[in-house]
Amino acid sequence: MYIFDVKGINFEGRVHVLKLLGERKKDIFKLLKERGLFPLSVKFSSENFKYLTKIKKVSQNEIINFNRELYSLLKAGLPLLKSLYIIRSKVENPYFSIVLDEIISSVEKGEAFSESVKKFSDVFGILYSSILSSGEKSGNLPKVIFDYNEYLKKTQQMKKRIKRALIYPSFVFTFSLLVFTFIMVYIIPKFAKFYENFDASLPILTQFTIGVAKFMKNYILFFILLFIFLLFFINKLKKNSKFKIFYDKLKLKMPFGYLVKDFYISIYSRNISLMLEGGITILKSLNISLSSVKNSYLYKILLPVERDVLEGESLSSSFEKTGIFPSSYIEIVKVGESSGSLDRMLKEATEYLEERIETTVDSLISFLEPAIIITMGILIAGILLSVYMPIFSLVRVIH
Repeated sequence: MYIFDVKGINFEGRVHVLKLLGERKKDIFKLLKERGLFPLSVKFSSENFKYLTKIKKVSQNEIINFNRELYSLLKAGLPLLKSLYIIRSKVENPYFSIVLDEIISSVEKGEAFSESVKKFSDVFGILYSSILSSGEKSGNLPKVIFDYNEYLKKTQQMKKRIKRALIYPSFVFTFSLLVFTFIMVYIIPKFAKFYENFDASLPILTQFTIGVAKFMKNYILFFILLFIFLLFFINKLKKNSKFKIFYDKLKLKMPFGYLVKDFYISIYSRNISLMLEGGITILKSLNISLSSVKNSYLYKILLPVERDVLEGESLSSSFEKTGIFPSSYIEIVKVGESSGSLDRMLKEATEYLEERIETTVDSLISFLEPAIIITMGILIAGILLSVYMPIFSLVRVIH
């Protein structure tokens, strides 16, 4: 959606100056008609260029803050519309402010809040509208907003922990690799020229290091271009659904891929738990929750679960058939089914998964950071030692 600067006139001759959201101008004309306005001018707003990189972009923090404020205002007894107006007045993100204008306009016309939000699932997420709908039906809208916000915060914290576990070691490794490449391509060749005048034969380790350095210097441009080509080629191939599934499966087989798998399973599980608590049926919960699984391989594996449950199979059995859920998780779900408290036990099973992720991340960070630094330090020290060995030998001969 884009921002449009609009002027419209009503039947009384009053001119309205608005900012409206739409994919194209015909969407804006439709909105004006719904508001009883005749278009005078509809222009593509310059704000689209100013915030081009942020268009259709509302951060997770902004959504969390929106929900926190909305919960507090509703809990304090303020009407929904007044609460939305108050929040709207504080919003700085131009796109988000217009999204809220559209929601407020729809609510003013008598549309349910959940339906108004549904039109902006790209901003709030597919799950949000269903959660709000369950709160509206039960008359407990503030509670479901609070629960959903807790879910968002928990998800955000887990993402940060996993990113830290994967990104920091990757950064250390990449930096060390750059230092290694610099030494091999720039420093070692200088020593090689120096050793060309030596009459004595060089140690095997020195010969090997110089040989590798010459190879890297001669072919480094080729490897850089090959790397860029492979990135471009893989991105093109990812548009093919079969290759995307294969690629996503491969990512899960890589080191730390199990962390990504557990993360998606925990989000999927928490979504189901959250919706069941809100009174949404198990089938609808499974259907909506599947959209939170962004790994196409896991998506394919979890796709039959809804069908199996529809055909009368238990949820725990359907999960077990996928082969991706831990046995402890399955046992907790079975207890929930037998005790008639599936929503509560699913929540406990999800918390078990999240604790497992947090423990694994903490262990990885404490192990990987020093391990990578020590390994690369030994490698670089070995390279430097190999090129200084002939000099040490020469000094001994002179003495």
